[in-house]
Amino acid sequence: MFDIDVDEDIGFIDIDSKITEIRAIFNGIINKYENRTLKPGEIADIEKAVREVYREKGITKDKESIYEKQGGKHEGVMTLANVKKKMPTLTDFHRVVRDKIQNSELASTISNFLRGNTLGIFDCQSTLKINDQIICFDISEVKDEIMRYYVCLVLTTWITNKYMATKERNKRYVVVDEAWNLFKNQETSDFLENLARRARKKKVAMILATQNLAELRQNRQAESIINCCDTIILLKQAVGSIDEIMKFFKLPSGVKEILTKARAGECVIVRAGDVRAIKIDMTKYESEFITT
Repeated sequence: MFDIDVDEDIGFIDIDSKITEIRAIFNGIINKYENRTLKPGEIADIEKAVREVYREKGITKDKESIYEKQGGKHEGVMTLANVKKKMPTLTDFHRVVRDKIQNSELASTISNFLRGNTLGIFDCQSTLKINDQIICFDISEVKDEIMRYYVCLVLTTWITNKYMATKERNKRYVVVDEAWNLFKNQETSDFLENLARRARKKKVAMILATQNLAELRQNRQAESIINCCDTIILLKQAVGSIDEIMKFFKLPSGVKEILTKARAGECVIVRAGDVRAIKIDMTKYESEFITT
C-alpha cells in the first residue's frame, strides 16, 4: 500500500499524491467497516503519519531518496541498477499513529488490517514488478464482502497511481473483467473513472468486460466511461434487456435480431458511429490456448 516510485512525468516522488491515495483508501475502509467517514482530526493525522513513515525511511521528494545504494550486491546477486529501499508497511503506519500521533481510535481500526489478521494481506513489502508482461489480479476466491471491497480499493489504487506512473514505450492494457463489481462502490468507481481519464495520456488502453451491462449503466461514472470508449463489442444479449441496449447505443433496428440470436463468435462492433456485425473464428493456436 505504501510502495512509491518516481512519477516520470514530473520527475520527483509525489508524496502528496500518496497521502491523498492513502486517505481515500482509509476513508473507504472506515465507511465500509464502521459506516462513517473520516473525522477532520483523522484526516490530519493520516497525513502526518504518512509523512512520518516516509521520513523514517529517508524518503523525500528527491527521486534518488528511494534508493539505498547505486548498484552492488543485492540479495546475493551483483547488479549495476539502483537498489530500492524497503518501503513502509501498514505495521509501520499503525505504530506511528498509535505511538507518535497517539490517535488510539484510528490505531484500533488499522489494527484489523495488520499482518496475522484475516484482513492483513497487504501488510507486507510489494513483490510486483511493473515491467512484467502480464499482471493478473484474481479476486474470484475472495468471498468476504469487506475483504473484497478492501482488495478492490488497493488494487485499483495500485493500477492508477503506480502502474500508470511509469513511462513505457510499449502499449499497455488494463483489463477489468466483471467490471460491474468495481462500480458497486463509490471509491472504486472514482479510481476507475480517474484511470479512464488518464489512460490515453499514459498510453494505456482500458478494457471493461461485463455480463451485466444494465447494472453497469445504473452508475453515472460507469456510463461516462462507456460513452468515452473508442470501441464497443456487444455479444449475445438477453431479450429482456435488448431494447434498453438498443436505445443506449443508438443501434439500427436490424441489430436487435443479430444480438438476440448471436451464436459463439458472433458479435456487433460499434466504432466511431460505424456499426458492424462480425464473426470471429479461432485459429488452432488460439483454440489450444484458451479452450479448457
